[in-house]
Amino acid sequence: MSRNRPSIRTRLAVNVLLVLLFVFIVVWGSFNTIVERYIESRALAQLGEARSHVSHDVFEPREPPARAPMERPVEFTGTMQRIIGAARRANFVMQVQAMVATLEYQLLFPFSDNNTKGISSGALDQDRAEAVLDALREQNVDLANEATQRVSVDGALYYVLPMLFEPNPNVWMPESDALSPQPSRLVLFTDMTHVAALSSIINHVLLMIILATALVSGTVIVLMSARIARPIRALSRFAEAMGRNDFARREIPVYDRELVELLDAMNRAAAQLDTYDHEQKTFFQNVSHELRTPLMSIKGYAEGITVGIFEDSAQAAGIIIQEADHLTELVEDLLYVSRVENITSAYESTLCDLREILSDCVQSLLGIALREGKHIVFDFADDPVPVACEERNLSRAFTNLLSNGLRYSRETVTLRCKMENGKARADVEDDGPGISAADLPKLFDRFYKGRGGKHGIGLAIAKAVIRQHHGEVTAYNLERGGAAFNVVLPAAE
Repeated sequence: MSRNRPSIRTRLAVNVLLVLLFVFIVVWGSFNTIVERYIESRALAQLGEARSHVSHDVFEPREPPARAPMERPVEFTGTMQRIIGAARRANFVMQVQAMVATLEYQLLFPFSDNNTKGISSGALDQDRAEAVLDALREQNVDLANEATQRVSVDGALYYVLPMLFEPNPNVWMPESDALSPQPSRLVLFTDMTHVAALSSIINHVLLMIILATALVSGTVIVLMSARIARPIRALSRFAEAMGRNDFARREIPVYDRELVELLDAMNRAAAQLDTYDHEQKTFFQNVSHELRTPLMSIKGYAEGITVGIFEDSAQAAGIIIQEADHLTELVEDLLYVSRVENITSAYESTLCDLREILSDCVQSLLGIALREGKHIVFDFADDPVPVACEERNLSRAFTNLLSNGLRYSRETVTLRCKMENGKARADVEDDGPGISAADLPKLFDRFYKGRGGKHGIGLAIAKAVIRQHHGEVTAYNLERGGAAFNVVLPAAE
């Protein structure tokens, strides 16, 4: 299944390229919209300015006098000269041109002979005027509507503004022999092709930029993905090795903070698993040893009774019973510590006074203390020391600590209890020889037995229970001599 999933490199490449494509589309669309609106606004402003100049500068024409056929109308030509001059004044982007046409799209001006009466041929391009007029006819533009129109002529872009033309009553028709009354319009138009061409050039530049950016991004993605994927593969192999019980620390070259944190976490996990694996092996070895001794003793005495070796079988049976009790106690302790350490759900806690729990523990051990001629001294605070706990388990933890203190004390075990820094504190101190430097780091390990130890599991149970209650237990030697166990628990609110 993993081979069918896309790699990090593929995901990075696809996502980055999609982002680049989206950005390009937004930039391209925004640019073209802005340019198109700019061209249109400039054309509208230029044509509007030209219309204003024409309306302001050109006077109302007089009635033209009667002329002979084919004679140029001097008054009409002069009027057009003034119109073209007025239109040229609106020279914002491109020059404004002018022509006169009937409402039926028949060109009335410029004439075929453009140099008549002082009007330059550059201003009177008849071919261009006819091409624009043909485009207006093809697009069915109503010349009576004085609104700016946009037309394309052979790939060129024109903006056209029709307006009422006066003098209008008698317009000379080049094809006729006399003046003919024709409804006509003055058509102002400007060529915006060069400005539109700039937009096309910039579009090509943008396309080249996006292609170059995609190429550079692809290269960067390949390098980045390799830099990310390489340590991830190494971490994956590390995890597989951990699954094969290979918990050796790994030094993998990683550079990103998250991967560094992951590597540190995996190394810590490997160290913890290595410790746990070692403890498990040691645990089974110790269990085997601890169980083997009483079992062999029981078996040996039982066989001796069977074959009649012992003259006093009752004594042999008593030893068997004693070893069986020892074995039962050991198994119960093992089951208890295993059960405590594997509880992950919250236990049912009750509000208790830690002083009362300690007093009950002393009562259960008072017989042992009296039999051995030892004393338990109380040093409790006057105020309550409230804790939220599972009373039975916590009592067993303190009972184990007190039993250990009684075992190693000479005469006295001191039990202290008070509130300190917002937490409940209890100390079990004895006046014995203290804890050796070799035993101190391993004191709470399961099956670790120091000098005079019993099973090596009582202190492990105490530690497991106290940690289950979110507390800590530590052991140290007193300056005056003897050993001490310090327990700190969260105080109940």
